[in-house]
Amino acid sequence: MIVNGLTICNIRNYVGPVEIDLSVSPDKNILLMGGLNGAGKTTFADSIRLCLYGHSIYGKVMSESKYQEFLNDFCTNTIDISEAYISMNITVDEENPPMEIDIKRSFKKTKNGFKESLSLKKGGSSVELIDENYWSYYIEKLIPPNVSRYFFFDGERVKDTIASEESTEYLQNAIKDLSGVSELENLKKDLLEVHKNILSKTKKKSDLAVIESIQGRIDYHISQIEIIDAKITAEQKILDELRTKKVDINSDLSRISGANESKKNALVDSLKELNEKYSEADESIVDFCYNRMIYAVALSSLERTLTQAKNENKHQISRYSIEVLESILKSGSADTILKLGKKESEKAIKSLIDNIGRSTEKTQDPVLDISLSRISQMESLFVSKDELEEFLNNFETRENLAHEIKNTSKKIEKIEDDSLAEYADELESINEEMTNHEIAISALSSEKESNEQKVQQLIKEKTLAERSVVLEDVDRAAITTIESVRESLTTRIDTVISRARVSLVKAINSMYSVLKNNEDMVKEIKLSENYELEVYNFDDKLLKINGLSEGEKSILMYSVVYGLHSLSQLQFPLIIDSPIGRMDSIHSFNLANRLYPSVSNQLILLSHNREIVGSIHDKLRPVIAREYMITKYGSPKITPGYFD
Repeated sequence: MIVNGLTICNIRNYVGPVEIDLSVSPDKNILLMGGLNGAGKTTFADSIRLCLYGHSIYGKVMSESKYQEFLNDFCTNTIDISEAYISMNITVDEENPPMEIDIKRSFKKTKNGFKESLSLKKGGSSVELIDENYWSYYIEKLIPPNVSRYFFFDGERVKDTIASEESTEYLQNAIKDLSGVSELENLKKDLLEVHKNILSKTKKKSDLAVIESIQGRIDYHISQIEIIDAKITAEQKILDELRTKKVDINSDLSRISGANESKKNALVDSLKELNEKYSEADESIVDFCYNRMIYAVALSSLERTLTQAKNENKHQISRYSIEVLESILKSGSADTILKLGKKESEKAIKSLIDNIGRSTEKTQDPVLDISLSRISQMESLFVSKDELEEFLNNFETRENLAHEIKNTSKKIEKIEDDSLAEYADELESINEEMTNHEIAISALSSEKESNEQKVQQLIKEKTLAERSVVLEDVDRAAITTIESVRESLTTRIDTVISRARVSLVKAINSMYSVLKNNEDMVKEIKLSENYELEVYNFDDKLLKINGLSEGEKSILMYSVVYGLHSLSQLQFPLIIDSPIGRMDSIHSFNLANRLYPSVSNQLILLSHNREIVGSIHDKLRPVIAREYMITKYGSPKITPGYFD
C-alpha cells in the first residue's frame, strides 16, 4: 500500500485544509518532513491512523465516550470551526491490478459531540467503492490496527521500550500480531464460545449450578484482568508521556549544552592564550630575579665602591706620573723631551709635578686595589633604569594576567554548572515519577498474571465438569470437533511462534551486522524463552542493553523493527517520528546508507532540526522523493523545503 496524498483540515494546529503530496517512486522512496518540537509531526502520523481506523486508531476499539474525548482533543477546538476532516488517496497494490482508493473521514461538531462520516471511493470516481460497514473488515485484513503500530512509531520511544522491562511484552505481542498468531488465538476464543453455547443447552440442572459457579469465578477474574489492563494502560500512558517529556528535556539540554560548549571552547582558548602570556611574563621576572635582582638591590653600594676604586686608580696613576717626571729631572733629559731649553724644560716639569701632587694630597692610600679592567667589568653589572622599569612592567602584567586567568576559569566552571542546573531538578523529578509508575505497572502485571493463572485453572475445572454432562450425539460430535480443532490450533500456534522467533532473531542479527561499527561491543543477539532480548559481546558474555551506547541501542531498535517487518511480509508505508534521536553521527550515517533506502517502498521520516542534517541529509538526497517543512506558527502550515 502507498499513500499518494493526504489532506488534514482543522486537526489540532492544522487549521483549514492542508494538502500534502506524498507520492514516491521505486528509486526515490523517502519523504522527509522537518519540524521543531510541537510543530505537528506526531499529529501528521496520527491523522493517517485516524483516517484509516477511526475508533481503532491505537489498535483497540475505543468506547464511544473515550472516542468523543479523543476527538474533542484532536480536532481544532475553536468556536468558529464546527467541522474537521482527513482525506487520503492510497494505492492498494495487494489488489490485482493495483487500485486507487479515496478515503475521507469527517467529524462534524454537534450538541451531543462529534458526528463521524466515512466516504470510500475509487480514485477519481464519484461512485462509492466500498460500503462503510465493510471498510473496517477490509482495512483490518489489509493491515490490522494492532499491526500498524509497528509501521507508525516514535523511534526514541521504541528504543526506550526495547531497553526496558516492557520489551518482553512488546516483542511477544509483536510476534503474535505480525505472524498471524493473534488471529489464530481469536479463532480459539470464538470456538470456545461455541463450545460454551452447545454445553449451555444440554447441561443437567445439577451440573449447571457447578459449571455456572465456576464460570462466575472465571468471569470475575476476567473482569479483574480487564480492570488491571485498563490501569496498566493508564499507567503506561503516563509513563510514555513522561518518557516523551524526558526526551524533549534531554533534547533541549543537548541544544543548550552545544551552545554552552561553543562559549566554553572560546573561553578555554582565551584561557590558553592568557596562560601563555603569564608564562612569558613569569619567565622574564624569574630571569631578572635570578640574574639581575641582586645587583639592583646593591646598586647604591656598588656605585660607591666603583667611585672609590676609580679615585684610588686615579691616585695611583698620579703617583706614577710624578715618579716618571722626577726620574726625567734626575736623568737630565727634560730638555731632550720638551725642547724648551734646559732651564725652561726643568721648570715646566717641576710645575707639572706640583700640580699632580696637589690633586693627590687629599687622596688616601689605596684600600680596594681594583684594576681598571675589573672596574669596567663591574660597571657592566649595573642595572639600568630601563631594565628596572621593564621588570616592574612585567610584574604588573603578570598580576593582571593572574586575575584574568582566575576570572576566566570561574566563567568556565559557571558554564559547566549552568548547563545542568536548570534541568537537573526536573529530570530527577521525572525519573522519580517514572520509577513509581514502573513499580505500579510491575505490581499490576504480577496481579494480572495471578488472575490469568486462576482463569486457566478454573477453565480446566470447568472442562472436567462439562465432560461429565451427557450430551446428545450431534452435540457430542460438535464438541469433539471443536476440541480437536482447538488442539490443532494450539499446535499450529506453537509451531508458528517457534518459526517466527527463529526468523526474527536471524533478521535482527543480519541487520545489526550491517548497521554496526567495528568498535561496537555486540557480537550476537538472542531471544530468551520469556521474549527477553539478550545481547552478547565477543567474549560471549551477556551485556545489559542499558549499558550500550545510544548509537548501539538505536541500531538495535532498528534491527528489531527490520526483523518485525520481515516477519510480517506486509508492504505498508513506514512512518518514523524522531528517526535519529540522540544517535551518534557514524551510526546515523550507516542508517542513511544501508537501511533507509531499502527498508520500505514508502518511508516517511519526521525529523527535528538536530537529526537528519548535514552529511546524513546529503547521503539521503538521491533517494528523497519530496521534502517538507512543518511550521509551528503561521501560514502556510506545510511548505516545500527543509532545514538546511
